[in-house]
Amino acid sequence: MNLSITASKTTSALNYSASQFQSSGNALSFHNVLANFTQNSTITNLQTNNKSINKESSPFIAQAFMPTSGVIATTAASKAPIEPFNIDDYYSIPESVVWGTIFIVKSIIRDTDMSGMTDIEAYDFIEQQYIDAFGENFRMARILQMPTSMTMYAAIGFSFTESLAEHFGVTGERGSFLAIYDINRERLFGDAADDEIYNYIRAKYPETLTHHDFILMHDEMRMVGLFNDDARWSPPPGRNGYGLFTCLPGRILGMANNHPDIPWEINLHKPINIPYVFGGYNMWQWQGDYDASPMLTEFIKNIFGGVLDERGWFIGGVMPWDQYGGRF
Repeated sequence: MNLSITASKTTSALNYSASQFQSSGNALSFHNVLANFTQNSTITNLQTNNKSINKESSPFIAQAFMPTSGVIATTAASKAPIEPFNIDDYYSIPESVVWGTIFIVKSIIRDTDMSGMTDIEAYDFIEQQYIDAFGENFRMARILQMPTSMTMYAAIGFSFTESLAEHFGVTGERGSFLAIYDINRERLFGDAADDEIYNYIRAKYPETLTHHDFILMHDEMRMVGLFNDDARWSPPPGRNGYGLFTCLPGRILGMANNHPDIPWEINLHKPINIPYVFGGYNMWQWQGDYDASPMLTEFIKNIFGGVLDERGWFIGGVMPWDQYGGRF
């Protein structure tokens, strides 16, 4: 699979008429419907030809295939001021027009005849309508699990998921939605192996991960189906436990949310406190009623350099009740 990255500027708009929603059976474009609203965002397209990745094509690609141990994250203190996270920085339209724009985008998708498209072409088309309307970061609020009560931008990511589900006939059950992740995987990576995809995505992010870095990285891996296999990534059948599919983002955000004095958006751009992550895992082991999936354990080892003791606890973990000065 050869990789090529192209960037282009997009312009789209909110000046439209009812006649512009009429479909002639051909694919509509958000550009054709919204003609005057300028959005300064850069689209980065990852294109593949379903062949093996060319590992020698650039230093970046070569770095993507270095052993996992070469990109282990570390916790580093920094004296530089850290800007608080602001979701508004990722969107160029005001929250007040989100619902109306979602309605327009979904109307375009529903009125477009995609029967002649392959699954990959249909996914491309649906995604492009959201990129044209909201920018390449249109899923940011959704990735961060922000509710609509906090920001209306969260509705955009929900809408995208609904559009995919409607087109591909997803029932709402997790098992049926995994097929969409497989389509996205083939779309972006062709027939690359799990390890190749994992290493490629990991290499895109710095060694010292912030909370934000980690959540974005985890989402990239999830959206291409690396966490699809229940037998590998989730707890053993019949047990309560923690799998890799959703556990870690919630845990990482939870460390920030549980602090009684600091809003979560202040912590998002700070480096992850790795002993706290280990401590959260150790608490599950200590409780005894919960199992962590084997692949979740391996994931924590690979990403954060964790080492288990004889009990199956991560060495150096700080238990939750010892965090935040005992105010957990």
